[in-house]
Order: sequence, then C-alpha cells, then structure tokens
Amino acid sequence: LFSDPALVQLGPASPIQPSIAKLVSSTRAASSAKKYQEIKGSPLVSISKQQALLLEKMTEQPTLAAMQHSPPSIASSINQLYDMGATHIRAIPMYPHFSYSTSTPALGKAIQQCQSLSMPITYPSQSMSTYPLYNTAIADCIETSLNTITSNAPDLIIFSAHGVPKSYIDKGDPYI
Repeated sequence: LFSDPALVQLGPASPIQPSIAKLVSSTRAASSAKKYQEIKGSPLVSISKQQALLLEKMTEQPTLAAMQHSPPSIASSINQLYDMGATHIRAIPMYPHFSYSTSTPALGKAIQQCQSLSMPITYPSQSMSTYPLYNTAIADCIETSLNTITSNAPDLIIFSAHGVPKSYIDKGDPYI
C-alpha cells in the first residue's frame, strides 16, 4: 500500500519509496492488525463481493470484485473473467470520488492487465460523486440512519468522507 507512488507521492521513481513503505508498514502493522482483529477483519472485501453479486444479477453478466492493494487483485479478477470467456472488460472504480491517488492507479492496473490479454476495456468518464442517483442513495442511507434515533436526536450532524492531502490538490488532483 505505502509503496504505491500514487498514494505516497515522493516524486517520480523515488529511490527511497521502498524504504519509506517498509518503515511505515512496520510501524503501523501491529496497531492496524489489532484494530482489524477487533472488528473481525476489514469488511471491504466482503462488501465489494456482495456488490459484485448484485451487479451481476442486475446486468446478467459475470462480475467480480477486485482490490487495488489486497486480494482479490485487479489482475487476478480480470484473468478469471478472461478464463470464463470474457472478451471485453467494463471496469467500475468504486471510489466515491475521482482522485489521482486512487482511481487513476486502479484503472491503470486494469488497463495494463487488459492490454496484456489483448482485451478491450471501458470505464466511466465521471466520478461516482457526479451521479445524482449515487448522491441520492447516500442521502437516503443517512436519513434511514437518522430515523433509527429514537431519543436525543442530534442538533448537528457531521458527515466526513475520505480526503486527500492539500498538496495533492495543489498538484492538480481534481478530487471530484
């Protein structure tokens, strides 16, 4: 994760990137492992697989989840679809916002893998955050959660989402 130059931006082909990645990983591994153990592992993979199954039912096309920094990898999922007879990949980045540190490298990995198989790939030209239905779904989830509060309703709601460092924005990352 920390060796990804799109995520930790140390400059083009920084020779210290692997050392920094190893240092950060080793210092965070124990506390991260403990936190994941407390919640019985990250739910991200299982949720992504559930979403893939629902999308497969909707589209009636084979659909697999793929992760950028953990199994199932982007390459392995594309290979599996190829082995199932896929002749074209439609990639849908599930990041809620487009960012050079997330969407771009994920799509880059998908494009590279499809090129290695001489298989065409298409993907959305917009961030999920620009789709009105996505924003309506988020608002509906928040409203549903708020409706479960039976006493001491909040006076103020703080909604926080993933962000990127200001330095990324200063370098031109659109984060939309």
